[in-house]
Amino acid sequence: MHFYRKNTVKNGSIIIYTLIACSICFSCAIYCFKIELQKYENNNRMLSIRLSNTQYEECREFLLTYVYNYLNENIELKNSENLNNFIANIPDGYTISYKNSYVKYNLSKTCFVINSYVDDYIHREDYYNVYILDSSIRFKFQDTKYVEGRI
Repeated sequence: MHFYRKNTVKNGSIIIYTLIACSICFSCAIYCFKIELQKYENNNRMLSIRLSNTQYEECREFLLTYVYNYLNENIELKNSENLNNFIANIPDGYTISYKNSYVKYNLSKTCFVINSYVDDYIHREDYYNVYILDSSIRFKFQDTKYVEGRI
């Protein structure tokens, strides 16, 4: 009988192994939860960045839409010759403005220029070519310049 008692496990040692195993499982579960929470927060942050609408984008979209509608209403036959003739007849200094931005046609570079503020003393100039494709007016982004000074 005494020999049997020597090989048995003492009371409380099973609880220690159980607690160690449970703590390992619990820490793995918390780590997985933390990773999922970080993925969720990152996705929400990226979504809010993608859906944010800056003032520059709003002004650019409004001005290009206005120019598109203006050209679309005033050019009857949509071909490049009529487009070039109509643009050549636009008076010098004719601008369309919206908030802190405006668009004008640059005769020397034959493109539309959108001027908008980036900062108090820096403004951005975006150059867009206009052409006709399948009797539809299209704008093609050409270049961006950042210029120091006020508009």
